[in-house]
Amino acid sequence: MVRSLHCRCLFAPFSRVSRRATSHVKLVTKALQKMKGKIPEIVGSHILSRVLQTCVKHCSQAERDAVFEELWPHFLTLAYNAYPVHSVKKMLNNTSQKQLAGFISTLRGHVAPLLRHMVGLVFI
Repeated sequence: MVRSLHCRCLFAPFSRVSRRATSHVKLVTKALQKMKGKIPEIVGSHILSRVLQTCVKHCSQAERDAVFEELWPHFLTLAYNAYPVHSVKKMLNNTSQKQLAGFISTLRGHVAPLLRHMVGLVFI
């Protein structure tokens, strides 16, 4: 119950807001501040992973870098779950070359098991 209320509190403003860029920036910053430190747990939830995808889409590069750094140690575990795959994929589309190279280096030695996994295949 508490988790569903938390999900609604974060997701509701995004569904109500008009498409003005200034309102999205404020909401994204506020949502990312609430999620800070809990992003690896949040990305496993269906609704909250969609909120995170929206935040990554509309946030600044500095905020995107902070999300990337928080998820970095958990990439391989997230690769085997359906909801985080889409969030990480969206995040990887907007990363720098250095971060992308770091992500590729974490996949070293794990490509074959990911290729055999239905969800992990999306990462490769």
